[in-house]
Amino acid sequence: PVICVAWNASGDQLASGSSDNVVIIWDAATGSDILKLQGHAEWVLCVSWSHIGERVASGSLDKNVILWDASAGTEIVRFEGHKGSVTCVKWDPSDTRIVSASDDNTLIVWEISTGCALFTLWGHLGTVYSAAWHSNGEKLVSGSYDRTLILWDGIGSEKQTKLRGHKAAVTCCVWNPLCDSIASCSDDKTIIIWNAATCGAIRTIQAHTKAVTSVSWSPAGDELVSTSYDNTAVVWNIPSASAISSLQGRRGYMLSAAWHPAGGLIALCSKDSAVRVWDPYAPLRARRLALAMLSHPRLGAGSPWSPLGLHDDALRAK
Repeated sequence: PVICVAWNASGDQLASGSSDNVVIIWDAATGSDILKLQGHAEWVLCVSWSHIGERVASGSLDKNVILWDASAGTEIVRFEGHKGSVTCVKWDPSDTRIVSASDDNTLIVWEISTGCALFTLWGHLGTVYSAAWHSNGEKLVSGSYDRTLILWDGIGSEKQTKLRGHKAAVTCCVWNPLCDSIASCSDDKTIIIWNAATCGAIRTIQAHTKAVTSVSWSPAGDELVSTSYDNTAVVWNIPSASAISSLQGRRGYMLSAAWHPAGGLIALCSKDSAVRVWDPYAPLRARRLALAMLSHPRLGAGSPWSPLGLHDDALRAK
């Protein structure tokens, strides 16, 4: 499957990671693959662009974080220190640090200039699946298999607040663009919106019929997209907690979603080795045609392949 997807800051390129151990950089306008970043020994579980859009960080089952030059396709530095798979990587707002999360139950904050670990954050009692920076670069939120979120106030300090409310593993957590609220999703099929100041739950959305795998805020911060093992992606209006658009996948569960930095489009990745670009606001009849489908090579495939343009909902490999 394609496990993760992320837009660059200008919204003209996508990065995706897959079980083929490769990160692919895509031209979002043409659907062509620009670069294949090869260096991981196992599945790529997470990708993240720097805010200036010239570098990509990736994390893998091989326990490593790799920082790539997204223009040249070369490895800049490799961060080694986790004792388990790296499940999440995120750049801080200044692009000087990266946080990585792992199934060794920790988060590590890395300094880009030196390649060294600055802090190791302990507090979760299970795999840490997700982490996100506050816009001030001094706070983090993380979500874990232990069913909790932790708000880390002052990186490197001991101050941490646990947010409890989910009844199963927390699979993803993200700050609202205004940083006044946090959204989290879980294997318990729900989304919870948290007040970032009080750390209390504002509302719980009964979102899907199976585990929710990811959430991503719209740039305006009033809508949220979620993906799930029930093969759907849903866009939610958060003030009303109502679903305003949905996409039913035909060929496997949805693993991750990323909102275009200008809004309007959502990148999705799924079990069927495809990346789709979805316009959730298009008329229902035209919505299928708004899916730009790009494919990682299938594992074990011996024939050439190419990215796909606008098609119906069937993946076609050449």
